[in-house]
Amino acid sequence: MIELLQLSQVLDAVRSTGTEVRYYDEECKPGGVAGYYRLNSNVDRLVICPDNQRNHSDLFDTVRHEAIHVVQACNQGKPILAYDYYVTNASRETWSKIEGYPEEHHHHEIEAFHAAEHLNEKQVIDLINKFCFE
Repeated sequence: MIELLQLSQVLDAVRSTGTEVRYYDEECKPGGVAGYYRLNSNVDRLVICPDNQRNHSDLFDTVRHEAIHVVQACNQGKPILAYDYYVTNASRETWSKIEGYPEEHHHHEIEAFHAAEHLNEKQVIDLINKFCFE
């Protein structure tokens, strides 16, 4: 799956923001997280855990999801759309994916899950370009 990740134009766009991209990390334990984005004073890193993906579709959903967190970081750490948009438009299945997250992360996570389900690579790249470079 790493060969597929190396071809990802979304990950190329993420790298262009200065964010480090890794395909494995200490948090990529078997059966663990699919990926994550971390930004703090010491780290700006997006990690994809290929061994924790069920299939290629899930792999690229994870890439789009984590890339949306980069977009949010470029948007001064704020989600792109209002919470009410997701209340109206996100499916129950999507809402169920954020149940394990702390409540203060719900807006960011529902946006990332919803975007991963509904946006293609080009649309995610367009968001990266708009929020990180304009």
